[in-house]
Amino acid sequence: MQTRLGSLTRQERCVLEAIVAGKPNKIVAHELNIAESTVKAHVSAILRKLEVSSRTQAVIKAGPLLAG
Repeated sequence: MQTRLGSLTRQERCVLEAIVAGKPNKIVAHELNIAESTVKAHVSAILRKLEVSSRTQAVIKAGPLLAG
């Protein structure tokens, strides 16, 4: 899993950290000063790279690793 996290871009990791914090796409977009559609694209890339099919699964898999 650590290798998969390492495959994320800096921006994808920022989006993932926001998802783990429970923030919706609209808030993530505002905080990162990007379009909501860009956040959605990053989320799709994150799910693909982490080999999961939902935001919830991404949080379950990545949350503990990001916290530690």
